[in-house]
Amino acid sequence: MEGITAYLLSITAAAILCAVVKLVVGDKGPAGKIIKAVSGVFLTVTLLSAVLQIELDDFEQFFDEYSASASQNACAGKQMADAAMADIIKQQAQAYILEEAERLGLTLKAEILLDDTSPPSITGVMLQGKAAPYKKAQLTQFIAENLGISQENQQWI
Repeated sequence: MEGITAYLLSITAAAILCAVVKLVVGDKGPAGKIIKAVSGVFLTVTLLSAVLQIELDDFEQFFDEYSASASQNACAGKQMADAAMADIIKQQAQAYILEEAERLGLTLKAEILLDDTSPPSITGVMLQGKAAPYKKAQLTQFIAENLGISQENQQWI
C-alpha cells in the first residue's frame, strides 16, 4: 500500500510542478511551447516510472550478455590483427633482407623469428644458403644496422 501512495504522491507533485512552471512562463511564445512539451514528457515519465523501474533490471541483464559477447569478439579481433601484423612484419623483413642479399650477389632463404608480444617484434633471423665470408659479414652487418637484429640472433645454415 505504501508503494501506491508514494506513486500517487509523485504523480501529484509532478503535475503541480508542471502547472506552476507553465503559469510562470506562460503559454505564449516559443518558450511557452517548449515548457509545455517538456512538462508533458516529464509527466509521462513520472506516470511510467513504476513500469520503467521493473524493466530496467531486465535491460541490465540484456546488455551484460552483449557486453560479454563484445569483449570476446574484441579479443578475437585483436588476436587476428596481431597475426596479420606478424605476417606483414615477416614479409617486409624477409623482402628487405633478400633484396640486400641479391644486391650482394647472394641467393638465400630467410626466415624471420618473432616474439609473442603485441605488436610482435623481430627476435632473430635464420638465413639459409652459401655465402663467401666477406659477403656474409656484409649482410650480417646490414641486418644488424637496419633491422636491429644483433649478430648473435642471426643464424646461418
